Amino acid sequence: MEIILNEFKKVLKSPVLTILIVLFLIYNGFIIYSNSYIREDLKLANDFIEQFGYEVNDEMIDNVSKAYDSKMTELNKITKDKFNKEFSSIDEFLESQEYEGVLYNGEGYSDKEIDLLNDLSIMNLYKNAAIGNIKAYEGLDIMEMAEGSIYDYNLSGKAADKVREIYSKLVPRFEELKANNEHKNIYFVGDLYKTHSLLYRNIMVKVLFEIIIFILLLVSLLINYERDNKTIDLVCTTRRGRNLIKDKLLVCLVAAIIGTVVILGVTLFMYFIVFDYSKVMSVPISSALNWELTPVISWFNISVGQYLALSIVVVFILAIIFTLISFVICSILKSSYKTFFVFFILFGLVFMIQKFISNSSGILIASHYNVVIMTLNPHMWFREAGPFMTDKYYEVLTLAVNGVLAVMISIWRIKRFKKENIA
Repeated sequence: MEIILNEFKKVLKSPVLTILIVLFLIYNGFIIYSNSYIREDLKLANDFIEQFGYEVNDEMIDNVSKAYDSKMTELNKITKDKFNKEFSSIDEFLESQEYEGVLYNGEGYSDKEIDLLNDLSIMNLYKNAAIGNIKAYEGLDIMEMAEGSIYDYNLSGKAADKVREIYSKLVPRFEELKANNEHKNIYFVGDLYKTHSLLYRNIMVKVLFEIIIFILLLVSLLINYERDNKTIDLVCTTRRGRNLIKDKLLVCLVAAIIGTVVILGVTLFMYFIVFDYSKVMSVPISSALNWELTPVISWFNISVGQYLALSIVVVFILAIIFTLISFVICSILKSSYKTFFVFFILFGLVFMIQKFISNSSGILIASHYNVVIMTLNPHMWFREAGPFMTDKYYEVLTLAVNGVLAVMISIWRIKRFKKENIA
């Protein structure tokens, strides 16, 4: 235990790791702040849900329509007094010259009147988006989507057949999804605010790379500590010294998890302080309004909050796998600089290997079941995700296979380390 504590002290005393985490968090905070211009709109969406609920049905649409008509009557009283003019809809008003007064610092309008305009705009937006997106969502043809993916990636032969097989399994899930009315729920309008991409494609990807960099420096620090400090000969002359590699790996794993907690936890804390998700955490992730470039068709009936929780679990598992991979590379190369360089060379090669596989081979599909592709696409986890990641158990299989391989190779390296020349 004393040895393990001493290894932890090395981590805690490293100013590089501490400064690195601080810089990462400052950068993440800047990214979040630079997108904060949508926060007020998201707050209005939460107010809308609080007033009308998030389940879209005839009663909800009727309630929104009545509230909208009532507020339009209020608006027309105001415009009648100000301009001797009335409008049939908020859209007509927003396109009029009379709206210019609102654009220029609210001139001629009280705060209460501007709130009225905001209420009308948000009602109009979500009523129309709900009706339009739900209709479009229900009109989707899963097998047509499969054929579209095959065409886009120029797939043929066994690769195309595998894609059709995967999508055919999605068909009953899609019918179940519609029967459950998972798509009939209010969420932040995807093609307008793109919050799913912001959180997962933008911020989560950056967090994953930050965790990887932290892990690489952490592992290099601990595994090469004695070698860098010229004490490797002294430590490894005893049997206990040779077993020190296992203690170091354990500390690396625990420290990597702690680092992940800090980087991911603080980043998500900052994100949800800025962006209010309080009313949408229970909304199914497959809401028709959560449609950006493509609709979200999840394999499981999960909420926005559950999707986030699953994603967090995946991030931690990826952190463990990358720690093992870094350990193997570092123990082989025995150099911090080479470890960093070789890791990202391998990362790039794994990402590019698909370019050299025939578009008609089933191996092309299998080659995407790796942690590199997973790391680059957190916004596509647990859902329809194109020809290569749509498999229902893609995440489970990828993490399991890559995790087992990483563990086996790590065990092999530990055994080899006990016997190899320490020079």
